Amino acid sequence: MNKKVIYFLSVGRSDFARYYSILTALKKYKNIHSKILVTGAHFDEEFGNTYKEIKLKKLDFVKLKLSTDYSKSFSLQNNIINISATLTNYLKRKKPDILILSGDRYEMLAGSISSIGLGIPIIHIHGGAVTEGAIDELVRHAITKMSHYHYVIHKDYRKRLMQMGEESWRIKNFGAPGLDNIYNFSSKNVAKFERENNLKIPNNFCLACYHPVTLELSDLKKQIRSFLKALGKADISIIFTYPNADPGTLIIIKEIKKFKIKKGLDKIIIKNAGSEIYNYFMSKAQFMVGNSSSGIVEAASFKLPVINIGSRQNGKVHPENVINVNCSEPSITRGIKKSQTLKFWNKIKKMQNPYGNGSAGRKIAKSISELNIKSAKIFRKKFINYDIS
Repeated sequence: MNKKVIYFLSVGRSDFARYYSILTALKKYKNIHSKILVTGAHFDEEFGNTYKEIKLKKLDFVKLKLSTDYSKSFSLQNNIINISATLTNYLKRKKPDILILSGDRYEMLAGSISSIGLGIPIIHIHGGAVTEGAIDELVRHAITKMSHYHYVIHKDYRKRLMQMGEESWRIKNFGAPGLDNIYNFSSKNVAKFERENNLKIPNNFCLACYHPVTLELSDLKKQIRSFLKALGKADISIIFTYPNADPGTLIIIKEIKKFKIKKGLDKIIIKNAGSEIYNYFMSKAQFMVGNSSSGIVEAASFKLPVINIGSRQNGKVHPENVINVNCSEPSITRGIKKSQTLKFWNKIKKMQNPYGNGSAGRKIAKSISELNIKSAKIFRKKFINYDIS
Protein backbone atom coordinates (compact mmCIF):
# COMPACT_ATOMS: atom_id res chain seq x y z
CA MET A 1 0.00 0.00 0.00
CA ASN A 2 1.40 3.37 -1.06
CA LYS A 3 1.39 5.83 1.78
CA LYS A 4 0.25 9.41 1.37
CA VAL A 5 3.26 11.54 2.39
CA ILE A 6 2.32 14.78 4.12
CA TYR A 7 4.74 17.49 5.22
CA PHE A 8 3.93 20.22 7.73
CA LEU A 9 6.01 23.40 7.51
CA SER A 10 6.82 24.87 10.93
CA VAL A 11 8.62 28.22 11.12
CA GLY A 12 7.94 29.21 14.75
CA ARG A 13 6.46 28.27 18.10
CA SER A 14 2.82 29.14 17.37
CA ASP A 15 2.28 27.01 14.29
CA PHE A 16 3.59 23.83 15.92
CA ALA A 17 1.13 24.21 18.82
CA ARG A 18 -1.67 24.37 16.26
CA TYR A 19 -0.39 21.39 14.25
CA TYR A 20 0.14 19.06 17.18
CA SER A 21 -3.33 17.54 17.56
CA ILE A 22 -3.53 16.96 13.79
CA LEU A 23 -0.16 15.22 13.77
CA THR A 24 -1.12 12.93 16.65
CA ALA A 25 -4.51 12.13 15.08
CA LEU A 26 -2.86 11.24 11.77
CA LYS A 27 -0.85 8.46 13.47
CA LYS A 28 -3.87 6.15 13.42
CA TYR A 29 -4.07 6.25 9.61
CA LYS A 30 -1.83 3.52 8.21
CA ASN A 31 -2.00 5.02 4.72
CA ILE A 32 -0.41 8.31 5.82
CA HIS A 33 3.13 9.27 6.74
CA SER A 34 3.52 12.77 8.16
CA LYS A 35 6.69 14.75 8.80
CA ILE A 36 7.42 18.24 10.14
CA LEU A 37 9.84 20.46 8.25
CA VAL A 38 11.36 22.68 10.94
CA THR A 39 13.03 25.96 9.96
CA GLY A 40 13.04 29.72 10.52
CA ALA A 41 13.14 31.22 14.01
CA HIS A 42 12.97 27.76 15.61
CA PHE A 43 16.79 27.74 15.59
CA ASP A 44 17.42 31.24 16.93
CA GLU A 45 18.76 31.12 20.49
CA GLU A 46 17.42 34.61 21.18
CA PHE A 47 13.90 33.18 20.82
CA GLY A 48 14.52 30.05 22.86
CA ASN A 49 15.56 27.43 20.29
CA THR A 50 11.94 26.38 19.99
CA TYR A 51 12.72 23.36 17.79
CA LYS A 52 13.51 21.56 21.07
CA GLU A 53 9.81 21.33 21.92
CA ILE A 54 9.17 19.45 18.67
CA LYS A 55 12.08 17.14 19.45
CA LEU A 56 10.60 16.32 22.87
CA LYS A 57 7.30 15.22 21.31
CA LYS A 58 9.14 12.43 19.44
CA LEU A 59 7.47 13.19 16.12
CA ASP A 60 9.11 12.61 12.75
CA PHE A 61 10.80 15.86 11.78
CA VAL A 62 13.69 17.18 9.73
CA LYS A 63 15.77 20.27 10.46
CA LEU A 64 16.01 22.68 7.57
CA LYS A 65 18.49 24.82 9.43
CA LEU A 66 19.84 27.71 7.39
CA SER A 67 21.32 31.15 7.57
CA THR A 68 18.39 33.33 8.64
CA ASP A 69 18.49 36.79 10.13
CA TYR A 70 16.18 37.23 13.13
CA SER A 71 17.89 38.55 16.21
CA LYS A 72 20.38 40.94 14.59
CA SER A 73 19.58 43.42 11.84
CA PHE A 74 16.53 41.44 10.65
CA SER A 75 15.78 41.10 6.96
CA LEU A 76 12.34 39.79 6.11
CA GLN A 77 13.23 39.55 2.42
CA ASN A 78 16.45 37.59 2.98
CA ASN A 79 14.71 35.18 5.34
CA ILE A 80 12.02 34.38 2.75
CA ILE A 81 14.66 33.92 0.02
CA ASN A 82 16.85 31.65 2.16
CA ILE A 83 13.97 29.47 3.33
CA SER A 84 12.50 29.27 -0.20
CA ALA A 85 15.79 28.09 -1.70
CA THR A 86 16.42 25.43 0.95
CA LEU A 87 12.80 24.27 1.02
CA THR A 88 12.53 24.03 -2.78
CA ASN A 89 15.60 21.81 -2.99
CA TYR A 90 14.27 19.54 -0.25
CA LEU A 91 10.75 19.26 -1.68
CA LYS A 92 12.14 18.62 -5.16
CA ARG A 93 14.11 15.62 -3.85
CA LYS A 94 11.40 14.20 -1.58
CA LYS A 95 8.27 14.92 -3.64
CA PRO A 96 5.63 14.80 -0.86
CA ASP A 97 1.96 14.42 -1.74
CA ILE A 98 0.81 17.42 0.33
CA LEU A 99 2.39 20.41 2.08
CA ILE A 100 0.47 21.89 5.02
CA LEU A 101 0.93 25.53 5.97
CA SER A 102 -0.51 27.43 8.91
CA GLY A 103 -1.59 30.97 9.50
CA ASP A 104 0.14 34.12 8.43
CA ARG A 105 3.83 34.06 9.31
CA TYR A 106 5.67 35.61 6.37
CA GLU A 107 8.04 32.60 6.22
CA MET A 108 5.04 30.46 5.20
CA LEU A 109 5.16 32.25 1.85
CA ALA A 110 8.30 30.24 1.14
CA GLY A 111 6.23 27.07 1.44
CA SER A 112 3.59 28.19 -1.02
CA ILE A 113 6.13 29.61 -3.49
CA SER A 114 8.16 26.39 -3.43
CA SER A 115 5.16 24.08 -3.75
CA ILE A 116 3.27 25.68 -6.61
CA GLY A 117 6.34 25.40 -8.84
CA LEU A 118 6.68 21.70 -8.02
CA GLY A 119 3.02 20.79 -8.40
CA ILE A 120 2.54 19.92 -4.73
CA PRO A 121 -0.99 20.47 -3.35
CA ILE A 122 -1.14 22.94 -0.47
CA ILE A 123 -3.45 22.79 2.53
CA HIS A 124 -3.79 26.03 4.49
CA ILE A 125 -4.93 26.12 8.13
CA HIS A 126 -6.16 29.30 9.86
CA GLY A 127 -7.04 31.19 6.69
CA GLY A 128 -9.77 33.77 6.42
CA ALA A 129 -8.91 35.71 9.58
CA VAL A 130 -8.00 39.39 9.54
CA THR A 131 -5.15 41.26 11.24
CA GLU A 132 -5.45 44.84 10.11
CA GLY A 133 -2.41 46.12 11.95
CA ALA A 134 0.16 43.73 10.50
CA ILE A 135 1.72 42.55 7.25
CA ASP A 136 0.36 39.16 8.29
CA GLU A 137 -2.88 40.30 6.66
CA LEU A 138 -1.26 40.32 3.22
CA VAL A 139 0.61 37.07 3.78
CA ARG A 140 -2.43 35.09 4.95
CA HIS A 141 -4.60 36.02 1.98
CA ALA A 142 -1.75 35.46 -0.49
CA ILE A 143 -1.30 31.92 0.87
CA THR A 144 -5.06 31.36 0.59
CA LYS A 145 -4.99 32.05 -3.15
CA MET A 146 -2.00 29.73 -3.62
CA SER A 147 -3.59 26.91 -1.61
CA HIS A 148 -5.82 24.10 -2.80
CA TYR A 149 -7.66 23.19 0.39
CA HIS A 150 -8.53 25.12 3.54
CA TYR A 151 -9.30 24.32 7.17
CA VAL A 152 -10.64 27.48 8.79
CA ILE A 153 -11.47 27.98 12.46
CA HIS A 154 -14.72 29.96 12.33
CA LYS A 155 -17.78 30.10 10.09
CA ASP A 156 -17.17 33.79 9.36
CA TYR A 157 -13.69 32.95 8.08
CA ARG A 158 -15.18 30.37 5.72
CA LYS A 159 -17.42 33.10 4.32
CA ARG A 160 -14.38 35.33 3.79
CA LEU A 161 -12.63 32.68 1.71
CA MET A 162 -15.73 32.28 -0.39
CA GLN A 163 -15.79 36.05 -0.79
CA MET A 164 -12.22 35.73 -2.10
CA GLY A 165 -13.52 33.44 -4.84
CA GLU A 166 -12.60 30.07 -3.32
CA GLU A 167 -14.85 27.14 -4.21
CA SER A 168 -16.97 26.06 -1.25
CA TRP A 169 -15.97 22.37 -1.48
CA ARG A 170 -12.37 23.34 -0.79
CA ILE A 171 -13.19 24.93 2.61
CA LYS A 172 -13.96 23.11 5.86
CA ASN A 173 -14.61 24.66 9.29
CA PHE A 174 -13.71 22.27 12.08
CA GLY A 175 -12.59 24.89 14.61
CA ALA A 176 -9.12 25.67 15.95
CA PRO A 177 -6.83 22.63 16.39
CA GLY A 178 -4.80 24.56 18.97
CA LEU A 179 -7.70 24.08 21.41
CA ASP A 180 -7.56 20.28 21.31
CA ASN A 181 -4.88 19.75 23.96
CA ILE A 182 -5.37 22.99 25.81
CA TYR A 183 -6.12 21.43 29.22
CA ASN A 184 -3.32 18.87 29.07
CA PHE A 185 -0.82 20.15 31.62
CA SER A 186 0.51 18.38 34.68
CA SER A 187 1.86 19.64 37.99
CA LYS A 188 4.90 17.42 37.40
CA ASN A 189 5.81 19.23 34.19
CA VAL A 190 5.13 22.63 35.75
CA ALA A 191 7.52 21.79 38.60
CA LYS A 192 10.10 20.60 36.07
CA PHE A 193 9.77 23.88 34.14
CA GLU A 194 10.35 25.85 37.35
CA ARG A 195 13.46 23.82 38.21
CA GLU A 196 14.96 24.07 34.73
CA ASN A 197 14.41 27.82 34.59
CA ASN A 198 15.27 28.52 38.24
CA LEU A 199 12.03 30.34 38.96
CA LYS A 200 8.84 30.10 40.98
CA ILE A 201 5.54 30.88 39.27
CA PRO A 202 3.72 33.45 41.45
CA ASN A 203 0.31 32.69 42.92
CA ASN A 204 -1.10 35.96 41.60
CA PHE A 205 0.09 37.17 38.21
CA CYS A 206 -0.91 38.49 34.81
CA LEU A 207 0.28 37.13 31.48
CA ALA A 208 1.74 39.74 29.12
CA CYS A 209 2.74 39.42 25.48
CA TYR A 210 3.20 42.31 23.09
CA HIS A 211 4.15 41.79 19.44
CA PRO A 212 5.36 44.44 17.01
CA VAL A 213 2.53 45.96 14.99
CA THR A 214 4.40 45.76 11.71
CA LEU A 215 2.41 48.53 10.00
CA GLU A 216 3.03 50.89 12.94
CA LEU A 217 6.74 50.43 13.65
CA SER A 218 7.37 54.18 13.88
CA ASP A 219 5.13 54.20 16.99
CA LEU A 220 6.54 51.02 18.54
CA LYS A 221 8.62 52.57 21.32
CA LYS A 222 5.74 54.79 22.39
CA GLN A 223 3.36 51.82 22.35
CA ILE A 224 5.54 49.46 24.39
CA ARG A 225 6.33 52.16 26.96
CA SER A 226 2.61 52.93 27.43
CA PHE A 227 2.00 49.18 27.77
CA LEU A 228 4.67 48.84 30.47
CA LYS A 229 3.59 52.00 32.30
CA ALA A 230 0.05 50.61 32.61
CA LEU A 231 1.37 47.25 33.81
CA GLY A 232 3.49 49.01 36.42
CA LYS A 233 0.32 50.55 37.88
CA ALA A 234 -1.52 47.22 38.01
CA ASP A 235 0.17 46.12 41.25
CA ILE A 236 0.52 42.49 40.19
CA SER A 237 3.37 40.13 39.31
CA ILE A 238 3.92 39.74 35.58
CA ILE A 239 4.95 36.84 33.36
CA PHE A 240 6.20 38.23 30.06
CA THR A 241 6.49 35.91 27.06
CA TYR A 242 8.73 36.87 24.17
CA PRO A 243 7.23 38.46 21.07
CA ASN A 244 7.39 36.80 17.66
CA ALA A 245 10.51 37.12 15.53
CA ASP A 246 9.37 40.16 13.54
CA PRO A 247 10.80 43.56 12.64
CA GLY A 248 10.85 45.60 15.85
CA THR A 249 10.95 42.62 18.18
CA LEU A 250 14.33 43.50 19.70
CA ILE A 251 13.00 46.93 20.72
CA ILE A 252 10.23 45.25 22.71
CA ILE A 253 12.62 42.79 24.36
CA LYS A 254 14.99 45.60 25.35
CA GLU A 255 12.17 47.66 26.92
CA ILE A 256 10.80 44.65 28.84
CA LYS A 257 14.24 43.85 30.25
CA LYS A 258 14.65 47.48 31.41
CA PHE A 259 11.19 47.58 32.99
CA LYS A 260 11.29 47.76 36.79
CA ILE A 261 8.44 46.24 38.76
CA LYS A 262 7.31 47.30 42.23
CA LYS A 263 9.16 45.86 45.20
CA GLY A 264 7.65 42.60 46.42
CA LEU A 265 6.28 41.63 42.99
CA ASP A 266 7.83 39.27 40.44
CA LYS A 267 8.81 40.01 36.87
CA ILE A 268 9.44 36.82 34.90
CA ILE A 269 10.55 36.85 31.25
CA ILE A 270 10.09 33.64 29.27
CA LYS A 271 11.66 33.15 25.85
CA ASN A 272 9.71 30.01 25.10
CA ALA A 273 7.40 28.32 27.59
CA GLY A 274 6.21 25.59 25.24
CA SER A 275 2.52 25.06 24.58
CA GLU A 276 1.80 23.04 27.75
CA ILE A 277 3.28 25.59 30.16
CA TYR A 278 1.82 28.51 28.21
CA ASN A 279 -1.63 26.93 28.54
CA TYR A 280 -0.96 26.48 32.26
CA PHE A 281 -0.17 30.21 32.48
CA MET A 282 -3.50 31.02 30.83
CA SER A 283 -5.33 28.73 33.24
CA LYS A 284 -3.87 30.49 36.31
CA ALA A 285 -3.45 34.14 35.29
CA GLN A 286 -5.72 36.88 36.66
CA PHE A 287 -5.79 38.46 33.23
CA MET A 288 -3.88 38.54 29.95
CA VAL A 289 -2.72 41.76 28.33
CA GLY A 290 -1.07 42.58 25.00
CA ASN A 291 -1.92 41.91 21.37
CA SER A 292 -1.32 38.17 20.91
CA SER A 293 -3.64 36.01 18.83
CA SER A 294 -3.68 33.53 21.72
CA GLY A 295 -5.69 36.13 23.62
CA ILE A 296 -8.28 36.04 20.86
CA VAL A 297 -8.40 32.29 20.13
CA GLU A 298 -7.13 30.18 23.03
CA ALA A 299 -7.75 32.33 26.13
CA ALA A 300 -11.53 32.04 25.82
CA SER A 301 -11.31 28.32 26.65
CA PHE A 302 -10.06 29.34 30.12
CA LYS A 303 -12.58 32.18 30.48
CA LEU A 304 -9.51 34.37 30.96
CA PRO A 305 -10.06 38.15 30.78
CA VAL A 306 -7.97 39.59 27.94
CA ILE A 307 -7.03 43.24 27.46
CA ASN A 308 -6.35 43.42 23.73
CA ILE A 309 -4.29 46.47 22.81
CA GLY A 310 -4.34 48.38 19.55
CA SER A 311 -5.05 47.36 15.96
CA ARG A 312 -3.08 44.15 15.51
CA GLN A 313 -6.08 41.86 16.03
CA ASN A 314 -8.68 44.13 14.42
CA GLY A 315 -11.01 42.20 12.14
CA LYS A 316 -10.94 38.87 13.98
CA VAL A 317 -13.95 37.45 15.78
CA HIS A 318 -13.43 38.57 19.39
CA PRO A 319 -14.95 36.40 22.13
CA GLU A 320 -16.74 37.91 25.14
CA ASN A 321 -13.64 37.74 27.34
CA VAL A 322 -11.79 40.30 25.19
CA ILE A 323 -11.68 43.97 26.21
CA ASN A 324 -10.39 46.13 23.35
CA VAL A 325 -8.35 49.22 24.23
CA ASN A 326 -6.11 51.65 22.39
CA CYS A 327 -2.35 51.95 22.88
CA SER A 328 -2.44 54.73 25.48
CA GLU A 329 -1.60 54.07 29.13
CA PRO A 330 -4.96 55.40 30.46
CA SER A 331 -6.92 53.17 28.08
CA ILE A 332 -4.90 50.07 28.98
CA THR A 333 -5.26 50.86 32.69
CA ARG A 334 -9.04 51.19 32.35
CA GLY A 335 -9.15 47.87 30.51
CA ILE A 336 -7.19 46.12 33.26
CA LYS A 337 -9.48 47.55 35.95
CA LYS A 338 -12.59 46.50 34.02
CA SER A 339 -11.25 42.94 33.61
CA GLN A 340 -11.11 42.50 37.38
CA THR A 341 -14.65 43.62 38.19
CA LEU A 342 -17.28 41.19 39.42
CA LYS A 343 -19.60 42.37 36.64
CA PHE A 344 -17.10 41.33 33.96
CA TRP A 345 -16.32 37.98 35.61
CA ASN A 346 -20.04 37.20 35.81
CA LYS A 347 -20.39 38.09 32.13
CA ILE A 348 -17.79 35.58 30.96
CA LYS A 349 -18.11 32.72 33.48
CA LYS A 350 -20.50 30.73 31.27
CA MET A 351 -19.09 31.73 27.88
CA GLN A 352 -18.18 29.24 25.17
CA ASN A 353 -15.15 29.58 22.93
CA PRO A 354 -16.47 30.44 19.44
CA TYR A 355 -13.39 28.84 17.88
CA GLY A 356 -14.27 25.27 18.75
CA ASN A 357 -14.65 22.55 21.34
CA GLY A 358 -11.38 20.63 21.10
CA SER A 359 -12.19 18.15 18.34
CA ALA A 360 -10.62 19.89 15.33
CA GLY A 361 -7.44 17.80 15.07
CA ARG A 362 -9.12 14.42 14.57
CA LYS A 363 -11.68 15.92 12.15
CA ILE A 364 -8.94 17.53 10.06
CA ALA A 365 -6.90 14.30 10.10
CA LYS A 366 -9.91 12.29 8.88
CA SER A 367 -10.59 14.83 6.13
CA ILE A 368 -6.94 14.73 5.00
CA SER A 369 -7.01 10.93 4.88
CA GLU A 370 -10.00 11.07 2.52
CA LEU A 371 -8.58 13.68 0.12
CA ASN A 372 -8.15 12.49 -3.46
CA ILE A 373 -4.86 14.23 -4.19
CA LYS A 374 -4.54 12.61 -7.63
CA SER A 375 -7.65 14.35 -8.93
CA ALA A 376 -7.00 17.05 -11.51
CA LYS A 377 -9.84 18.93 -9.85
CA ILE A 378 -7.52 19.74 -6.92
CA PHE A 379 -5.20 21.84 -9.10
CA ARG A 380 -7.75 23.45 -11.39
CA LYS A 381 -8.93 26.24 -9.18
CA LYS A 382 -11.94 28.21 -10.30
CA PHE A 383 -12.72 31.70 -9.13
CA ILE A 384 -16.33 31.75 -8.00
CA ASN A 385 -18.15 35.02 -8.41
CA TYR A 386 -20.59 35.42 -5.53
CA ASP A 387 -23.34 38.02 -5.47
CA ILE A 388 -22.24 40.49 -2.81
CA SER A 389 -24.62 43.28 -3.77
